[in-house]
Amino acid sequence: MNGSDLDARAAEYVLGTLEATERDRLELEAVSDPGIRAAIEAWEVRLGELEADNSSIAPPEHVWQRVASRIEALKPEGIQARTIRADQGEWVLRSPGVHKKVLFTDYDARTQCYLLRLDPGASIKTHQHSQIEECLVVEGEVDHGELHLEAGDFHMVGPGQVHSIVRSQRGALLYIRGELREAA
Repeated sequence: MNGSDLDARAAEYVLGTLEATERDRLELEAVSDPGIRAAIEAWEVRLGELEADNSSIAPPEHVWQRVASRIEALKPEGIQARTIRADQGEWVLRSPGVHKKVLFTDYDARTQCYLLRLDPGASIKTHQHSQIEECLVVEGEVDHGELHLEAGDFHMVGPGQVHSIVRSQRGALLYIRGELREAA
């Protein structure tokens, strides 16, 4: 990625305009790339100054009422239908051999539905859950500790439960509905 692309992505990250998958990818890259971290920090400083300078400016009441009514008119009534075709969406590398494709995020409930694709030999490290996580093996097979799951098998983990290492010798595709993790 060239310098101007990095600068643009860092700016969008700080502004909050990156799509969730792109934001997750940039956060993951920033862990190991000091150049990305520096670009993000530079934009936080630049935009932080703007926020400090304008934080006490409020729009006139009549302007605010018009904006608020337009926003209210745009709010959906409950969760709307959503279709994502098999060739749509973006697969993001989460860890070696593990790719994630977000299907839906419910920020209010702090849950997310996504697909995980595990390459042959890939694994997912041990982690703990604060909410219920549901997993359906769509293709392939995985070993969850001593538990062996194959295509069509469903597994659920409750709040407070610890996932042992999940491994796939031959590769797998999993559908997961669970807690929204900032870096998951």
